[in-house]
Amino acid sequence: MLTEERIEWRLKDQAAAFAAQVRNKNYAGAKRIYEDARAVATLCELDEKIKVELFGSRQDEDHPVDGLFSENLVLKVYEMTAVRK
Repeated sequence: MLTEERIEWRLKDQAAAFAAQVRNKNYAGAKRIYEDARAVATLCELDEKIKVELFGSRQDEDHPVDGLFSENLVLKVYEMTAVRK
């Protein structure tokens, strides 16, 4: 069974893979990676600190935290997969 540290390490790798998919304009692949990572983090009940590091946080409106899965890239991926050119 994977430890929380190992899961965190793998999710960080997934964040790098997500960014690579966006660079290659494979938006469907990037979306799958992001959604899988969110599901794993939720189902494994990862510590909130790790979730913020990965996905960011907007709890403090004056100081939003951008995660390894950049909010701007995530929004771009969702836009590109919804619009389908």
